[in-house]
Amino acid sequence: MKDEFDQTQDLKPADEIKVIRQMMEKTRTETAESGFDFLLWGWMALAGCILVYILVFAGYERLAWLPWITLMPLAAVIETIYHSRQSKKNRVLTYARIASRSLWIACGASMFLVAFLALPLKVIPLSSMSIVLSILIAIACFTTGYIIDWNLLKYSGGIWWATAILMMLVHWHWHMAIFAVALILGYLVPGYLLRKKYLRK
Repeated sequence: MKDEFDQTQDLKPADEIKVIRQMMEKTRTETAESGFDFLLWGWMALAGCILVYILVFAGYERLAWLPWITLMPLAAVIETIYHSRQSKKNRVLTYARIASRSLWIACGASMFLVAFLALPLKVIPLSSMSIVLSILIAIACFTTGYIIDWNLLKYSGGIWWATAILMMLVHWHWHMAIFAVALILGYLVPGYLLRKKYLRK
């Protein structure tokens, strides 16, 4: 599999900079087309928030975990299938792409550990779960924005940090509603903007 190192060997400094910029732009484009990721996880998580509220107001609080244990693994399976197919079409890997993908895998795995292991084992209280998840999402978005030099993702990270701070200041009963708003502003809106911008090219 090729990477940008093969393309920067024996090049003049100016040409190397040009190739690196092209690779950064390519990574941005691929991330935008994978605005698929933002839209997939954004809609799945938003659906989870809505279903939790429906179950709670219907008097089925004991089943509030069901949407998450169903929708999140389903989203992970869909994402894995999608990217496996995309990798067959595109065999060029950039360091920025590898770094951002590794970052999201690490943060995603951490979120699964928090939601499906730490919470059931009562290592982390329910009142803290949404705060911890928001901080992990903020780290992933903000760092990805720096890796590929994309301000929109940096702003998205800022939204998630602000969300975590807000949830620290209010009763935890409001956390799910605040988390849902953050999903729209920090996931769905950037996802649609990225897709719209780069699908025009």
